[in-house]
Amino acid sequence: MDLPCATQATMSASLSCFIFEGAAYNIIFLGRILPAVGKDALVVPFGIIFNIVWGLALASYARAHLADPGRLPKRWEEFVHSVGEGLPVAHPRPEWQPGQATFCERCGIPRPERAHHCAACKICVLRMDHHCAWIDNCVGFKNHKFFFLLVIYACLASIIALVTSLPELILCIIHLTGIENGLGFSPVERLHNARKTDVLSFVVSGVLSLFFVVLFVPMVLTHIPMATRNETAIESNYSNMPNPFDQGTPLANLAQIFGQCGPDWILPVRPLRPLSDGVAFPRRHGLLDGSRPQLLGELFEAEDLLPKEATEEIERVWRTRYSVRKELLSPRAGIQVEEGPLTSLARWWSGAACTRPVSPGRGAGAVANGSPGVRATARTPDSANHLGSKRELALGSNVIASRRSSSVESLPGRENLEHSGDRGAAVAA
Repeated sequence: MDLPCATQATMSASLSCFIFEGAAYNIIFLGRILPAVGKDALVVPFGIIFNIVWGLALASYARAHLADPGRLPKRWEEFVHSVGEGLPVAHPRPEWQPGQATFCERCGIPRPERAHHCAACKICVLRMDHHCAWIDNCVGFKNHKFFFLLVIYACLASIIALVTSLPELILCIIHLTGIENGLGFSPVERLHNARKTDVLSFVVSGVLSLFFVVLFVPMVLTHIPMATRNETAIESNYSNMPNPFDQGTPLANLAQIFGQCGPDWILPVRPLRPLSDGVAFPRRHGLLDGSRPQLLGELFEAEDLLPKEATEEIERVWRTRYSVRKELLSPRAGIQVEEGPLTSLARWWSGAACTRPVSPGRGAGAVANGSPGVRATARTPDSANHLGSKRELALGSNVIASRRSSSVESLPGRENLEHSGDRGAAVAA
């Protein structure tokens, strides 16, 4: 069974069991078992408490499964295209890399800080936490809140179901096993009026409730401490420096997931006042380099509908955060130059070939045709045997900056290029 089928089967099984637990609690326990043992007064309060929490858990499940986990926004790709080589690009490492764009070889484009590639979803996800088979989706910047609420509400619903039905659950087990003979328990004798199928279904739902409690309690105890430290499951393994995104207090760290504190914290809805756009995150105090909170809310909801002045403000923040170097911004960015053998050799001749390592001091190229993208031709540790050929990735046509294209004019005659052919071929191998 391949990975997508396995995750879909896991999601279907978990969702079916959770729905069965709630249906059995409402129909069998509240509708038949409690009246049979003479506890009709508890039906309404138990039903209200359980169904509120259970409904919130189901809603959180639906949002966590259906929501976009946080794909790289189109505006980020346009930003990478616009700044070109002015954007320093670092090699991704399993450690904290604040304020550094890292290059994803699978997607072929630089990605923001805290973003990672999901092998299951085959995309880069903003502030990725992990890929969850239970919801058949990644947990990232845009659905982390829904997943967090799902874990909490599902755990609470299972605890409520188990605790409120525990006395009757024990009586049903006694009734099914037949050990009530001679005990003379009047509640057990009343269960003789209930159908065997109802009693058996109720016992099965009780076992499922116990299973969910055992499953969700460790998850809650794992994810709550990470959220109060503003760490993801991936980042919890980093130790090269103190957490640069720690806001100082547990409440402030939780606000990075839930937005500014408000009644929307307990509801499976998008944060009404988010504190980040998923591309640049606050380091210690305050907002993103002076960004307005209402602007972040607009970007979170509909990035493609922002006015021009809002777009300029977002890009200003990103340029500051990712240390975009103005001296490398080409005034001819966006001009299409046809790619050919001579231009490739010109780039090598001018010192821009694949023998330079990718580091915060090297930037990403730009592409044309209006499609955002990047071309990186740097030699990196993971491609040492291929002289950086794995980095020669592009999305769209390549644009050669003015300082590169001008080197074509300064090249010696064609006869000199022919004498240099063997050397150029050796480097490009």
